[in-house]
Amino acid sequence: ALLGGMLDASSRLQLPSLQSATVEALVQGIGTSNAAQYWECGDAHNIPRLVEAAKAAALQSFGEFSTCVAFDALPVGRVCELLKSDDLMADSEKVVFRAAARWAAANSSASEEEVEAVYSQVKY
Repeated sequence: ALLGGMLDASSRLQLPSLQSATVEALVQGIGTSNAAQYWECGDAHNIPRLVEAAKAAALQSFGEFSTCVAFDALPVGRVCELLKSDDLMADSEKVVFRAAARWAAANSSASEEEVEAVYSQVKY
């Protein structure tokens, strides 16, 4: 929360050195439990370094990340981006299929096209 506030402040005040230091501190603290939150923050502030680091954390520990509540809340585009990545690390494709099924179950209001888009990324 403190670092997020510093990021907001450094962006508003246009202090690139503070923003850079804050981004690096955020990157160092990324894990599976906060990767989705930091990905969103990076998108909101247009910080590719933060987006890429958060995405990498999610991909490297996908099995664990995909069981977090935050995974269920990801927008369809981000889920598809993760599932189609060659950098996704999972013990088996079953893990990826279960993640797709979990997301679909948690997003019962998703359209048929969105659910199809998610499942189409699973490599059987």
